Amino acid sequence: MISCSAQGKKRIKREQERSNRIAAGLFIGSAAILSLTSIEYNIRKSQHFSQFGTLESPAYTIAAEEPAGDFPDVSPSSPISEVVDLLYESLHDEKGRLDALSSGILNGEIPDNIDRAISDMVKSMNQIDYIYRLAQGLRYELSANPEEYKNFPGELRKIADEERKLDLFNVLGCPLEVGKEIAEKIAGAEFPEKIKLKYSSKLEEGIGAAFSPTRNQIKVNETLKLGLYSSTLLSVLHEISHAFSQHLQEQYYSGFFLGKRSAFNDFETLVMEEAAAYCFMFYSISHFESLKEHHKPELIQNLIESANNYMAFEADRNTWMHVSGESDEHTQGMLLALAACEYFGNSSEAYRNLSTTTYSELKPEILSLADTIEQSYVEKKERLAGITSELSDLLLGMEKSLDMMELAHKKIVDYENSLYNK
Repeated sequence: MISCSAQGKKRIKREQERSNRIAAGLFIGSAAILSLTSIEYNIRKSQHFSQFGTLESPAYTIAAEEPAGDFPDVSPSSPISEVVDLLYESLHDEKGRLDALSSGILNGEIPDNIDRAISDMVKSMNQIDYIYRLAQGLRYELSANPEEYKNFPGELRKIADEERKLDLFNVLGCPLEVGKEIAEKIAGAEFPEKIKLKYSSKLEEGIGAAFSPTRNQIKVNETLKLGLYSSTLLSVLHEISHAFSQHLQEQYYSGFFLGKRSAFNDFETLVMEEAAAYCFMFYSISHFESLKEHHKPELIQNLIESANNYMAFEADRNTWMHVSGESDEHTQGMLLALAACEYFGNSSEAYRNLSTTTYSELKPEILSLADTIEQSYVEKKERLAGITSELSDLLLGMEKSLDMMELAHKKIVDYENSLYNK
């Protein structure tokens, strides 16, 4: 007769053997799944690079060998600088008028025509208040959505208004398709079927368009249909550049686990990707000329002018945000793009360099130029802040002068009334 103790030991042994078999099965199954996933990953990796090339040698790039392509001017003649200069000149013009009007009053003198003096003072105050609001608006509106063209300063807004009157969405057709046609002309190759473009209502607020390297898909925010055709078309070309350039893709396929995790978290990689995309946008405008083959030349010329002005504003806005503490891969990428364009003297060579280079391989001269541009914007920012502060102080002084003038006016009226009543 077998003892209860012996039976218990046998049962325990059977359960252990069963657990071991299950564990072994799970391990083998997991290994098999992992192996299949790894095989699938390597197949996709091989297929991707065979079609799109590598970082150093992308299959899709700017085909024309001759250097070309304008880029925005971020020198002292840039849109922000022009507005700041205008504000500064207007401020001191009005300040001179104020001094002339109020100096006598502050010394206890009453103007011969006090009604006219008060009217002039009110006009001057209104003008300076307008300049003050312009200065404040410029500081805050530069952080707004660039598609909100109403925030464009001065001439840029006028050009944008002219473009909207042309109804280009209906005249030229879907900007997604036009973007693909222009990209084909730039690359000198048929647009890859693998890259899908579509409108989407699911993008986060403030994101105009986005490219997914894992899905090879470009989504364009449906809200852009309500904006400018030029900015929408350029946004599409920006995302197409992400598909052509292989910074993110190379990072993604650099390792089965590590690469996937780090592909979208490596800041320097993201900066290089954005810098190349901005250069691609600058260069692509030169290919808008090809649209004149099927559309009125004056219509396309307006589109080109609007696109150039949009990119000038984008360059200013991003660089301004960068020095205002709102730096990210887009603002830093724009700074690098502008520096590279200035270094090479054109946007096509700048794109070729940035789209095939890692951040650590950047030319020291480009980094130095980026620092110079950044410092020029720091100076613009400080100057605008100074003007805003000066305007605020001036308005307070004007209010005191006006109060004194109105008090003097009241005394004169009271004195004249007393004489009349006698």
